[in-house]
Amino acid sequence: QRDGELPNELPGIKALLEGKEMRNDFFAYFDKATSRRTANTQVVYRRAQALIKKYDKHAAFDKIDKDWLYGFDEFLSKTMVLNTRSIIMRTLRAVFNDALDDEVTTNYPFRKFKIKEEPTKKRSLSLESLRVLRDYPVEEYQRRYRDLFILMVLMRGINIGDLCLLQEGNIINGRIEYIRQKTHKVYSIKLEPEIGRAHV
Repeated sequence: QRDGELPNELPGIKALLEGKEMRNDFFAYFDKATSRRTANTQVVYRRAQALIKKYDKHAAFDKIDKDWLYGFDEFLSKTMVLNTRSIIMRTLRAVFNDALDDEVTTNYPFRKFKIKEEPTKKRSLSLESLRVLRDYPVEEYQRRYRDLFILMVLMRGINIGDLCLLQEGNIINGRIEYIRQKTHKVYSIKLEPEIGRAHV
């Protein structure tokens, strides 16, 4: 072995030690799983991890079972509605899925635990209400925000983040075409005259 060189087997030993560390430290692996997500999703993962630590600072892959999940859900229910708890639980499940893929654990408690959620109540404005809002004599400083909202409605409820990313190249053959950042679904919206008249 020449000076300054590492033995060939050391990278494998390093990986083995890191894997052992992850198996022994649930939260270290949670950090690793979080780092793989987009910036916005990382916020959700960090919140989920903080709540898990608050519930059980000694949480471990081998310790989390069906009863643990029911207890954690009950803990969350004291401050959260069902659908918010569902987001936290799905985040934890995603971490377990990653851990299974990385062979960090063989435990998967979600086989016997159903994540519950309820349909979101429909929240929409009537056409007449939208017309009233569109024509309402708002203050000058409010006009831009009102027009931005109307533009988003005209564009089939486009997300504000996706709207801000649109460029001239997204206009193709009289349509606005873009890929939603969150779902990667392709949208194609006809460029109606009302969209062009939006003073945003």
